[in-house]
Amino acid sequence: MKKIILPLFCILSLTVANAQIKVGQFVDSLPLPKLLNTESKINNLSQLRGKVILLDFWATWCSPCIAAMPHLDKLQKTYGGKLQVIAISSQNEKRIQSFVDNQSSDLWFGSDSLDFYRKAFPYSIIPHSVLIDITGKVVAITTPENITAQIIADVLAEKTIDLPLKEDNMDKDSWMSYFKVPDTVKELFIIQPELKGLPVMTKQYKNDPIYKNRRISFLNASLALAYRIAYGDVPYGRTKDSTSLEKRAEMAKQYCIDLIVPKGQEDKLMHTLQIHLKEKMDVQADIEKQLKPVYVLTIADKKKIGSLEKSKSVDENFDGSGENFSGKGIRFKQIAQYLEEFGLLDLPVIDETNDTNRYNISFSFMPEKKGDLKKTLGDLGLTFKREQRKIDVLVFR
Repeated sequence: MKKIILPLFCILSLTVANAQIKVGQFVDSLPLPKLLNTESKINNLSQLRGKVILLDFWATWCSPCIAAMPHLDKLQKTYGGKLQVIAISSQNEKRIQSFVDNQSSDLWFGSDSLDFYRKAFPYSIIPHSVLIDITGKVVAITTPENITAQIIADVLAEKTIDLPLKEDNMDKDSWMSYFKVPDTVKELFIIQPELKGLPVMTKQYKNDPIYKNRRISFLNASLALAYRIAYGDVPYGRTKDSTSLEKRAEMAKQYCIDLIVPKGQEDKLMHTLQIHLKEKMDVQADIEKQLKPVYVLTIADKKKIGSLEKSKSVDENFDGSGENFSGKGIRFKQIAQYLEEFGLLDLPVIDETNDTNRYNISFSFMPEKKGDLKKTLGDLGLTFKREQRKIDVLVFR
């Protein structure tokens, strides 16, 4: 079992930080979050009046957030004193400081551990960007890739801009709101359009007293994701898109899907999902063997392996994020799975340790620090190297 810790126009003047601030409104006074990498004495957004301000909400475990950092840093370098980018995270200060210490960046990094800014600019999906013009007016709430050098130039020139609005749905229980069905339902399959403003999520009802192991729901999932799960949680790196140009648009769409199978058919849940997807959608998918570049996980130090805590548990549970792993009763194949599924290595990862023991293993590393992942695995007695292997690939047609 894996738990992954892993997507308005009213001109007012606001001074209360807890009130939501929307596009078109002015930010008269808002205390800055604690800044970790600047000696500036500025402590309020109002003191930055005359500059364009870009607030970027992010987290160290958020891959799209990290991928956007070079782009934001380039904007900061390009516009210098005319622009101030402030990267704000609600993670604990120590973790953000560790990230900052391993970066060379002109951005200001701020700690918002009390979610003060999140109340002012509500979001449920990161990265989340708020662009404020030289007069203190919010001119865009969007995502980082939409804020280009030309956009900054236009805002500095006091031109009107029109960027896609990122308006997250803040519903606290989307599953109850959109996937509620009577407990008497024995069988169901529904595909509906995406629900705007909500992230991509899946739910499997492993502990539900009524739908245990016989229901699965998808919120804003692409066909590729639905197929990948239907075929056994196939990682993205083990897929191949051979669809025609006409079908590419279908692949890019997002859907809300709900499937329930009758009691007694729990073991057919995923196969039933495969059948429904193939019947209802133009895009087809099947597993094929292909020779691919991979990373191979092997034992580097048997002595270190011997010192690991062995476990009698057979549940093979692990929790993971982009920088932490904690497993009980796991084999090394779960570490290989974690490395691949969290995108920590850019290729499929194969376990060739030939070790069938079960262990209790926890570790943390800093993804922004070059070589830290390999060093952390080395401390466990493991290593990885690039090879070629024939593996199962999910092919879309």
